[in-house]
Amino acid sequence: LAELHLDGKENAKRYSPYRVLNMISGAKNELITPDEFRSIDYFSEIVGRVYPRYQQVLISNNAMDFDDLLMQMALLMRDNANVRERYQNYYEYVLVDEFQDTNVAQYQLVRSLAALQNNVFVVGDEDQGIYAFRGADYRNVMLFRHDYPQAKVVLLEQNYRSTQVVLDVARAVIDRNPHRTPKNLFTDRKGGIKVTLHEAYDDNKEATYVTATIDDVCRKHGYNYRDIAVMYRTNAQSRALEQAFGMDSIPYRLVGGVSFYKRQEIRDLMAYLRVIHNPNDSVSFNRIINTPARGIGNKTLATFQQWAQSQNVGFGDALGLLMRGTPNPLGKPAEKLAAFGMMLESWRKKAQEDDLMNLLDDVIAGTGYNLYINERAKDDEELHERTDNIRELRAQVAQDPELTLADFVTDAALMTDVDTADGEKDAVTLLTLHAAKGLEFSVVFITGLEDGLLPHFRSQDDPEARAEERRLAYVGLTRAKERVYVTWAFRRLTRGPGGVSARSPFVDDILLTGLTEGMIQGQQHRERQAYRRETTWDWEGGNTRSPRPTSSNNSEPRAKVLRFEDNQPPLKYRTGLKVQHPKFGDGVIIESKRIGNDEEVTVAFERVGIKRLQASFASLTILKG
Repeated sequence: LAELHLDGKENAKRYSPYRVLNMISGAKNELITPDEFRSIDYFSEIVGRVYPRYQQVLISNNAMDFDDLLMQMALLMRDNANVRERYQNYYEYVLVDEFQDTNVAQYQLVRSLAALQNNVFVVGDEDQGIYAFRGADYRNVMLFRHDYPQAKVVLLEQNYRSTQVVLDVARAVIDRNPHRTPKNLFTDRKGGIKVTLHEAYDDNKEATYVTATIDDVCRKHGYNYRDIAVMYRTNAQSRALEQAFGMDSIPYRLVGGVSFYKRQEIRDLMAYLRVIHNPNDSVSFNRIINTPARGIGNKTLATFQQWAQSQNVGFGDALGLLMRGTPNPLGKPAEKLAAFGMMLESWRKKAQEDDLMNLLDDVIAGTGYNLYINERAKDDEELHERTDNIRELRAQVAQDPELTLADFVTDAALMTDVDTADGEKDAVTLLTLHAAKGLEFSVVFITGLEDGLLPHFRSQDDPEARAEERRLAYVGLTRAKERVYVTWAFRRLTRGPGGVSARSPFVDDILLTGLTEGMIQGQQHRERQAYRRETTWDWEGGNTRSPRPTSSNNSEPRAKVLRFEDNQPPLKYRTGLKVQHPKFGDGVIIESKRIGNDEEVTVAFERVGIKRLQASFASLTILKG
């Protein structure tokens, strides 16, 4: 990037090394060499210029990256007859497990190795192909049958884990997917306990239902905590669950992730809030002083710290001295530190005058934190995950308009100090659906079955992505040996104060089996009506309502209720509007739609082509004309 003069501050925002490397990795997984790489937009054109130079540097250093280990071997087998014959004679049999998780390079390597002896045996299930974001292509299972028409196909339809009820419910979800081998799953474990469906009012009540039900099934049916798993689509969903587990003193372990308050972006923003609350918090100060980078080097920071010690003051007080022009040994860098101090001081005043939600939003905007994580994310999946975590933090703050900064940082500190269980303890397992593959539990909770969450909103215009969401749900359901609980929330707090959710279409598929129990309406229906009656819209600031929605015990719901969705304010970004994005540049809105209390906009950018963005995190500027 430096050789192409694309390493400056502005270019770094547009051409993150992580994203460039991610696209190069994708090309290598598909056996696309630098000479064969073709651009489809301006960003990929830049990648097309970086890719050959990147390979030259690797070769000159006698090195390979991880993707080269596969790609170069596959190309060597393809292009070098001597090497190909040697290994084809050496390996008489080729066996591959989890074949649905292979990529193009891996499949071609398998074909090359097996071409002479033709003794190839693969085990795969396209219904469990859930790793497309890592380059895996479940269609290799079907391609194998095309490339080896004489192959014997054995359907492993007998299941040794789940009850027939669990299998039938899982089939109801997966059978709607195209491009798959139909299977009639059966088990000797006939019958089984019906799947429990539960609609909670919001994500906090959903988490409370989960912990209460865990206590109930352990007490009544003799399960241990280690027999139980709670699954979710996105890591951000764990926040409410972790909080509920902590409050109920239920031990839990997180698989394949870290607890909410220990995630990088949450730790960064909480460090800002702690320094605003306590200016002399040195640990938090050191975390945020250059996050995002503000040109304060290690030497300057060391000098500042030594000077603060010589003045017998904390870091916050030392910033105050710099702001007042006190003589110091820092020279020119003192101006940057003083500016940082003034920014913190302005937020300190805001904390006394405004609510915590606005303070947090000011910190995110004032530091440019959204742009910071945009630059550092290695791919869209990581960016969305970090963005979801920030949105979850905002949702937590928004729950209580009276919440003070002092109370919030104290409560967060207590949650951070709660230890998750180690591998030896009897603990409930919390994990994403992606991390659940290959595991099994007696009792499984699948939470957040809402349209826009599972299936995820990013899949709504992509049939292949939508099909993968069904496979995710299928994988989650089939982890259960005996009991399944499916939950969702009427209101998901990350959608904003008035954000309502529609239940997932997968729930409707499950309902059609007749193998379910649980109240879907009842009390929740009354709460929905009460919420809608109490909700009115402030056309500039969103919705306003009484502090807590209440069910109506004294009167029947009105015969005619105005649908909440009809009462929403107009979209901010209309089709044809010209906008500017800090990374993607200028573009035109080609579609905008409401997702909960947010807008999802599709923008045709001049440089990078079409992108789908969430307005609240996209930092779009509307251009005149």
